[in-house]
Amino acid sequence: RLGPPVFQDEIQVLMAFEITWMVGFVWCFFLKYPNSIRSLFLRRCLHGEATYVAVAAPVQTVDTHYQNKRIVKFLLVLGNAFRSVLSFVYSDDDARRASIGTTYKVTFCKIRIDEATGAKHFYFRMRRYVYSEERRRYVPGSWDVTAGATIGSWVDDA
Repeated sequence: RLGPPVFQDEIQVLMAFEITWMVGFVWCFFLKYPNSIRSLFLRRCLHGEATYVAVAAPVQTVDTHYQNKRIVKFLLVLGNAFRSVLSFVYSDDDARRASIGTTYKVTFCKIRIDEATGAKHFYFRMRRYVYSEERRRYVPGSWDVTAGATIGSWVDDA
């Protein structure tokens, strides 16, 4: 015999189930933080309908003299192992590092509408990306420069 029953009735069993489920949900939610916060408020859609755009761009890591210390190396290995396990559990391909030491950082850019032209655009790393109706995606913006135009004529037109 295993001993006296832990739960007295069905209500206690259901309460234990609900508490376990909620603790598990909150635990998984915070393990994925801050990406889980973003996913609550952002959803996938077509580029033409978007109010924000997620841009994944490579970020080069910088080697410092601190990386030569044993404790720093140990903590980096431990942190990379932990992130790898979470990447596997959550099937998160974005969290994986490239072999050359480059990581990808996701930046959320707000879509704006140009008052003069009505074109949708966003800025990322000091560059303007404009929505192209024919390509149905955002392309790097460019100025139409004619052969006879000068900077003085642009200033006069503005």
